[in-house]
Amino acid sequence: RASGSRVKALAAGCCSVMEGSKRPEQKSLHAAMRSTSNSSVATAASSLWPADGGFIDRVDKQVSQPIFRLGFGRHAELLLSFPGCFFGMPAFMALSTPIVAMSVDPEAARLDGPAMAVFCVLCVFLAGVWTCVTTGRNVAWAPPLYSSKTVFAAPLLGTLLTRAITESPCSRSAANFHLLAWFTAIILVLQLKRLSSRRRPSVCAAEVEAAVKHKSLPALLRLFSRDGNGSFPSGDVTGAVCFAFPIWTGTAFRTTTRLSSSFLLFPLSSTTSALASICVILSALGRVYWLAHHVLDVVVAAVVAIAVNASLHTGLADESGRCTITAVWAPLLPLAALLVQMKLLPSAQKLLKHGTRRQ
Repeated sequence: RASGSRVKALAAGCCSVMEGSKRPEQKSLHAAMRSTSNSSVATAASSLWPADGGFIDRVDKQVSQPIFRLGFGRHAELLLSFPGCFFGMPAFMALSTPIVAMSVDPEAARLDGPAMAVFCVLCVFLAGVWTCVTTGRNVAWAPPLYSSKTVFAAPLLGTLLTRAITESPCSRSAANFHLLAWFTAIILVLQLKRLSSRRRPSVCAAEVEAAVKHKSLPALLRLFSRDGNGSFPSGDVTGAVCFAFPIWTGTAFRTTTRLSSSFLLFPLSSTTSALASICVILSALGRVYWLAHHVLDVVVAAVVAIAVNASLHTGLADESGRCTITAVWAPLLPLAALLVQMKLLPSAQKLLKHGTRRQ
């Protein structure tokens, strides 16, 4: 493994070559890229599992390398950053909760009321903030998106919007299930991260050296290098599955459909289910593309999330097995457990926040 100073010099050299071959208006971008290259090789502890340089680690890195080296260009990278980063972001729960509700029973949604107007304003606001973070215009706006206050406030706001947008019991139950599954799965994932302590590709010298010259937006590489031992498994892919699962199984929240017939591992029977599946795929692609995770990290995250969701899905079925019912207070239990976990274990808090902090 190359030394940190050598990789910094090589990465800076790559950026210099790129800078000389591009237009003058891109010079500020390349200066930011140089800063990213230096920070992304920040010191991180050795991985506990898989061991650095071990068989599993070497195979995983080899499989992941083609994605590390992809370069989609500035605009495509910006678009990919939304599914690639939003599903593990606590702030997004203010939007994901009503989105799940509207996807399960779109006919019951009131699209012309004040609640929908608030929802649209929040969409534009969060997209604008994230664009500023991703493009490096104001990276200091990232910490509030992951803060402990946001972990509590965002799902509360999302629940209020859901109840204002739709009165459908099945839609509300699906939204509650989404929050319940997200909190439950994230608690487990944070524990796995602490136990494995796997180094992210963004703090591995060889991966940074190979990939940095292909990326156009450097801010996310800086973001993921701050919690360098949070690679295994992926919290964002876990969140993406928790978002998609109640949409995949949306019919189970209706009292007329049997639970056993509603669960599909690859549910492509409707447009909304297909879109939910695409969100999971893009989330996994984005995490590996931005050197936040390896392929193994995102695959295991998806398996863990499906297992958690399927267990909750079955456990919450009514006596007849016809309907999955999730009360509005159900997400409060794992939410409280997550907040306690973040309070007692600073490392878990850092992992959830991707190491973001106010400058």
